[in-house]
Amino acid sequence: MADPVFGDLRDWGRVLSLLDKLTKSNKLNDHQQELLEILRDRENWKLREAVLESVKDLYSPSDELLEEILNIMMDDMAYYNARILAADAL
Repeated sequence: MADPVFGDLRDWGRVLSLLDKLTKSNKLNDHQQELLEILRDRENWKLREAVLESVKDLYSPSDELLEEILNIMMDDMAYYNARILAADAL
């Protein structure tokens, strides 16, 4: 599903660039719902990993976002790198 900030998530190169820009400008906290949507998308591992690395910079993560990160960490079917990134993010 497309969202107003990141647009078409299939254009992952552009999304990664925007994610980096938002992280560096400390504006990532304003886009937690969009980050949550990316984390829930099990198909796009590249974006999921980038979000898991970026959420460490959130100054006030929502309970819903933290819960999804915990779900990834505890998911026995998820690949190990995603689970390790989720643990680091928490």
